[in-house]
Amino acid sequence: MNFPVTEPQYNHIYNLTSSIIDSDGEKNLSNLEDATFDSLDQSCISRFLMSNSWLSDITNENRIEESINFASKKAENDETGFLIIDDTLLPQSEDNTQMEGTGFHKAPNSADEEYWCSHCITSSHLSIGKVSMPLDFELYLKNDYCQENNEEFNTKVELGQNLIEQFDEYYNSNQDIYVMADCWYNAEEFINFSLDKGYDYIGATPVNYSIDHNGESIKISDFYPRIDLDDLDFISVDDEFYYVYEYEGRVANVDDVKLLLCWENGGSLDNAPKCILTTDLSLDKETIIKYYSKRWEIETSYFYFKNELGLADYRLHSLKSIIRYLQIVYLAYNYIEILKILSPDEERLSYFLDLASKYFFKKLIDYIHEAGKKGIPKEQVYDTLGLGGNNLQLVA
Repeated sequence: MNFPVTEPQYNHIYNLTSSIIDSDGEKNLSNLEDATFDSLDQSCISRFLMSNSWLSDITNENRIEESINFASKKAENDETGFLIIDDTLLPQSEDNTQMEGTGFHKAPNSADEEYWCSHCITSSHLSIGKVSMPLDFELYLKNDYCQENNEEFNTKVELGQNLIEQFDEYYNSNQDIYVMADCWYNAEEFINFSLDKGYDYIGATPVNYSIDHNGESIKISDFYPRIDLDDLDFISVDDEFYYVYEYEGRVANVDDVKLLLCWENGGSLDNAPKCILTTDLSLDKETIIKYYSKRWEIETSYFYFKNELGLADYRLHSLKSIIRYLQIVYLAYNYIEILKILSPDEERLSYFLDLASKYFFKKLIDYIHEAGKKGIPKEQVYDTLGLGGNNLQLVA
């Protein structure tokens, strides 16, 4: 990727990206300092993340544009793509009172109203052909924090719309694209915003939404117990079997949509169904379910982000430096995904994380080899590599 930055700034970005990929354990500044190929200390990394000089917004937009172009060019023109919108929590310590922007957010899948001290991001992810690429994120700040700090408050739906608009600005290929989300984004304004941009919508729907049945409005939760087994179709999608009820009409405040009520084979029809809505009335039941299964790819990316690339490990104080750290983590993920697509190997993403680490180590060996050929004194090589005592720090 080409970034509008100076060579020293590029080296900072390169070293931080390689350290995030290569370091073990928590990706805090201390561990990144130990893993970096340069003799950076924590204060140097902090100053870089806070600096006004490297135009991180422009650099980030460049990354996003190149990621979208890479994904669309690697896909065939007749392949279907999915712009997936979701949100995730980045848990932080309640004791770190100097960290800006944290709040108490409901923990995922929490039935007992558990809340975590965390940052929350709404993010976008592009799935098309063999490419599954995280694109960008928007930091969700609670309304009370925005009021106290004179920040503009945006709902998660509004942040999701910003991400759709950003994608639309850079996407210029011919593949059909669907916007996809879970039930938290299944709002009238979000669906209509997608349609206005030219993208049909596929998303989960809560069972407390209403539909029309026999001339009356009824909640899905009150409707599905009335469904007989004879009203359901038994279908197969990728070796999985489902009982499905198909409905067309109004759902909540959105007219003219198709809604599927789905039960997995072997589950009880007394349980609430999985409800999937689409604005594309031409899709059949099998295709809707198959397409919606793509939404899981953003959940998989969150797993790798947090467990392999340290998305929540920053331990920084200012929102500016936190956002820049997250942008560099996204850059690291994009690099791994591009490496995966360009490789002939059919492996999990973790395989390419290991491969990237070996590549960065190879760059080190190349540097030492070139230094030897040029007769660079070993003391100068030690200085460049940041060798001090028994603590080895490396730079390519």
